Amino acid sequence: MSELAPENNQRMHELVMKLKDLAKYSDKEAANKEAVGVLVEALTLLGQLDIVVNYKKLNEYRME
Repeated sequence: MSELAPENNQRMHELVMKLKDLAKYSDKEAANKEAVGVLVEALTLLGQLDIVVNYKKLNEYRME
């Protein structure tokens, strides 16, 4: 896993706290949609978003 840049530590902490809050929402569909955005930002901070995108493309290719 990638090391988190020191300047992004606070933002990552905020994202983790947001995910914890989303777990408490009664509207699970809205919470899930919001969580996707939070996770995309977290993966971007970690420099791993390209891996997820490539994995999704691979799965789409397999489905064809």
